[in-house]
Amino acid sequence: MNIEKRLISWLSGYGYDVYHRVPVERPDEFVTLQKETSSHGAGKIEYPCVAIQVWGTSDSSVSDTAEDIVKLIKFHLNEQDDISVKGITGAYDYFDDDSKTPRYQIVLDLVTTS
Repeated sequence: MNIEKRLISWLSGYGYDVYHRVPVERPDEFVTLQKETSSHGAGKIEYPCVAIQVWGTSDSSVSDTAEDIVKLIKFHLNEQDDISVKGITGAYDYFDDDSKTPRYQIVLDLVTTS
């Protein structure tokens, strides 16, 4: 399973602008999503760790959006038959010093089967 493609599609379905990398032409607010690490269990079980970053024009807007995404994950991601949430870290301030852009991060520990 390509967990990045699945989650980008899933979050996009809720109206978020989600990308794998920071787009060249940045919208005012957008989300990036990347698999950071992964380990494999027996059979078709995988344990991916996914970072979700919310980028925007103010700390308060990215914080609010990140908290909304956390709630969405808590209450709806487990509705997927082949994805379970093992843990959520965040949302926390993750300001991008290079671009001077407000950003918040959420880290998901998941269990997937394919």
